[in-house]
Amino acid sequence: MAKLNEQMFVIKVSELLRDNQEAKPPLDAEIMSQLEAVIGELAGPGKIVELIQDTQ
Repeated sequence: MAKLNEQMFVIKVSELLRDNQEAKPPLDAEIMSQLEAVIGELAGPGKIVELIQDTQ
């Protein structure tokens, strides 16, 4: 039987907005995709990387 060996960490990205500024995600889909690719390269072959986004 196989088992899953995993490690999880959190990176939080914030920005300070004025009262009249519209709130939108600080990182767009392209940046998220690039982050996933970079972390996958750093983790090495055979590793599965998934970015889980909190939808607030």
